[in-house]
Amino acid sequence: MTAGKFTLSLGVLISSLALPLASLAVDFNLDVMDVDERGSIDLSRFKTANYVMPGEYLMSIQVNDQKLAERSLHFYATDPDATTTRVCVPMSQAPSLGLKEEVLKKLSSWHGEDNCADLESIQGLRLTPDMEHSVLRLSVPQAWMEYRDPNWSPISEWDEGIPGFILDYNLNSSVSQHSGAGTTRQVSGNGTMGLNVGAWRLRGDFQGSSSQTRNYKTQDFSWSSFYAYRPLPRQGAKLMVGEVNLNSKLFDSFRYQGINLATDDQMLPPSLRGYAPEVVGVAKGNARVTVRQDDRVLYETTVPPGPFRIRDINSAVSGKLDIEISEDDGSTQRYQTETANVPYLSRPGYFRYNMTVGRPSSYDREDTGPTFAAGEMSWGMNSDWSLFGGSLLTQDYTAVAGGIGRNLHEFGVVSVDVTHTRADVPELGQLRGSSLRLNYAKRFDEYDSELNFAGYRFSQRQFMTMDDFLNARNNDGVQRNSKTAYTLLASKSFRDLGFSTHVSYTHENYWDQSSSENVSAYLSRYFDVGRFKGLSMTLSLNRTRNNWESDNSLSLSLTLPFGDGQRIGYDAYANKGGVRHAASYSKYEPSRNYQVRATTGLDGDGVQGYYSQHTAQADYSLNGSYRENGSQSVGLSVRGGATVTAKGAALHPPALNGGTRIMLDTDGVAGVPLQNGETRTNAMGVAVLPTFNSYYRTDVQIDLNRLPDDMDASKSVTEATLTEGAIGYRKLTVIQGKKALVTLKLPDGSYPPFGASLVDTSGREVAIVADSGFAYLTGINASSEFQVVWGRNKRCNLNLPDNLQSEQRYTLLCQPQF
Repeated sequence: MTAGKFTLSLGVLISSLALPLASLAVDFNLDVMDVDERGSIDLSRFKTANYVMPGEYLMSIQVNDQKLAERSLHFYATDPDATTTRVCVPMSQAPSLGLKEEVLKKLSSWHGEDNCADLESIQGLRLTPDMEHSVLRLSVPQAWMEYRDPNWSPISEWDEGIPGFILDYNLNSSVSQHSGAGTTRQVSGNGTMGLNVGAWRLRGDFQGSSSQTRNYKTQDFSWSSFYAYRPLPRQGAKLMVGEVNLNSKLFDSFRYQGINLATDDQMLPPSLRGYAPEVVGVAKGNARVTVRQDDRVLYETTVPPGPFRIRDINSAVSGKLDIEISEDDGSTQRYQTETANVPYLSRPGYFRYNMTVGRPSSYDREDTGPTFAAGEMSWGMNSDWSLFGGSLLTQDYTAVAGGIGRNLHEFGVVSVDVTHTRADVPELGQLRGSSLRLNYAKRFDEYDSELNFAGYRFSQRQFMTMDDFLNARNNDGVQRNSKTAYTLLASKSFRDLGFSTHVSYTHENYWDQSSSENVSAYLSRYFDVGRFKGLSMTLSLNRTRNNWESDNSLSLSLTLPFGDGQRIGYDAYANKGGVRHAASYSKYEPSRNYQVRATTGLDGDGVQGYYSQHTAQADYSLNGSYRENGSQSVGLSVRGGATVTAKGAALHPPALNGGTRIMLDTDGVAGVPLQNGETRTNAMGVAVLPTFNSYYRTDVQIDLNRLPDDMDASKSVTEATLTEGAIGYRKLTVIQGKKALVTLKLPDGSYPPFGASLVDTSGREVAIVADSGFAYLTGINASSEFQVVWGRNKRCNLNLPDNLQSEQRYTLLCQPQF
């Protein structure tokens, strides 16, 4: 008989003995049991529905349909024989249940030592322990609950995590040789180092690069920013101190040293949050994509040939981004794109604010500006209208803005605002100007589409942003004088027709410079042709025009899958220089993929290869290329992180630099598979999983399908709602050891009573004794010690043999304890 069948049979047997429930307490008819000694049966703890033995248990609390973070809960006996127990939820934890304030104020307590909340006193509340799933279920009338959203957790559930050290890094290296240019070796990297202390997050961003050619060598390393921040949950705000970029919905971004206090959109329900930046483009070959803001590297990665879409840039980034695509043939594409900026809307009666005081600073910290103060706010007049405005003040420069936002419900949200500036610039005199801006955003989830951001801006000739003013002040001239700007990010899926589209468009005109433009658009189509099933076609258009270069390109790719993630493909790329054709073979697996590609036409004949591997410690990618003219290159990219806490340490896959992560502890058991087996616990029994969403519920689970035979997980799922930058910590119950069928006997030859509990030295129940002393043990090891407990303080001690074998059945002597 297997463990599962035995447990089920015992449960059915005990259930069948119960008389119809007239109350919580029941009696058992032992006459129906086919056992030798009916007098040697102890079912006292099964007389009460949902009985739990006295003791402390690690459990999650589920309030209605929402599960909260796990915690230690004590079950106390309520009678001398311990036949009934009651769970203790400490008064200090009661606010995390999401009850209304007036309900919490009326709660009384019991068991004075632990100050337990008397939850049963709440009218209509039902409390049910589910020990099989380690969950305490609370059914609470909705009238007693505070605001709830399926994808949002109230403040009472937010977890600040544990103290620890973090390091997130991104390293890229390449060696290339081009005809007549010699060999070039390049190494670049960027990342974030940090320390979490309580609610504070201390961070330092670094970046560096090294380049060496035949006669020239450059090296550079810098700490681009030092800063600290902490969430202020009750205020719905974040406090930040240090070197950062101004994050404003009204004024253009610039770097400063100072202090900022602002309401944090991440703390709002999802429907009121902003959109994260997004970068799209097309790589001609194996390419390195670098995203910068001014001189700071925000993101860097390598991509294979074809369209790419980067969506994991920090949502706190605002303003213009500089995109650089470095191809393996030595060519480079550069363009700028605007980050998405959702209209400034607030809930009815709700104020959102953003206050900053500091001094502008360049990335080399050599150029600084006068001390400034900036403030902005938004007020929700009602459910449809919001007013917003703000000002930025410093010596010789003033900016004042005001606007209005409108919720169009199923048609999205729209806002319009006007900014007026006054600047006194040496040699240019006093400049006054205004700028008009119109923004629109809408997610069409029901139509599988989203118009993330659409914006228009018109500025008068003498209008100056703060960044323009600082450049004019430090460099004796105006470097950028924008006239009009248009921005669009949109996507749409047509599932019935089998294709999807995406468009990214940025266009900017200047009063005294040539205009710049970037368009990236693609269309993907899936279809079947005769015996060929699952064909896909992608058509991509890319146009870049600015002061550096002008480039128009069109690419077409066709792929045909033929089982086990394998694909063959054809693609063509065309620009003003000609057309390149390519044939490829690729294979995609859950943790790795690779591609081999042969090209002809533009830039001559050649071959390229790309390989990427996702591991529990980091993500790796390797690429190489060779062309008939003798040009060749090879590159390696590594992205990952390290997290060190008092609970353990682990290398892990890449997280958003300095971002939120969760540490899973399996109590020293190594090799436990998590999240579809992509990550396993290390030798310390811990693993770290990065998560990109702060203030969202994050579910983490053990992959039971890949769990080794010598492991059992009594608790395999947990969840957490972590504040920004937190190191969450959760412990999952995993037992590693052998399984054994045993017969237990007492010194007088009798058996421990039916229903007795077998517990290990930690108090964990490992089995329930069945008829004739039979028990099935799991998660045990040779020489393990146990106790068998029954009745009123009756128990005996049990030792397993040194040469324990799972396939044998043992008869073991249990020595009474006096």
